[in-house]
Amino acid sequence: MSNPTKKRMGVTMAEIRESIGLNQEELGHRMGKSQQTVSRLEQQEAFTEAEFEEVLEALEVKRPFFERWKGNSGSMTVHHIQDHGKAFGNNHFQNCFNVPERILELEGKNEKLYERLLEAEKEKVVFLQRLLDNKSK
Repeated sequence: MSNPTKKRMGVTMAEIRESIGLNQEELGHRMGKSQQTVSRLEQQEAFTEAEFEEVLEALEVKRPFFERWKGNSGSMTVHHIQDHGKAFGNNHFQNCFNVPERILELEGKNEKLYERLLEAEKEKVVFLQRLLDNKSK
């Protein structure tokens, strides 16, 4: 990422890691790397393609989610869900789906639904305008 207006990849990696409740050591374990390596990655401006793929796999997120990440505002919800699952001995619960990624997926569906609704309203306006034009003749 060479665009200076975009957030550094390492910062995004750290924010996503924190939002899903992992520390550097835990993420390093998922990656087969040391905590120091994770720390170094989180300080980088950009990743090589191989590093990026490794990070995406370890964080269990897809590229579009990573690239659209705007901050860790959802971290409280993610932690609550994970803690709730652990409290009931349901450790696989936290891995059923990725909450932030699911939110972005639903956001995309909402955008498409809104666009279809807007198109239907435009068609209705055109139809009503034709009715008014026919009545005035």
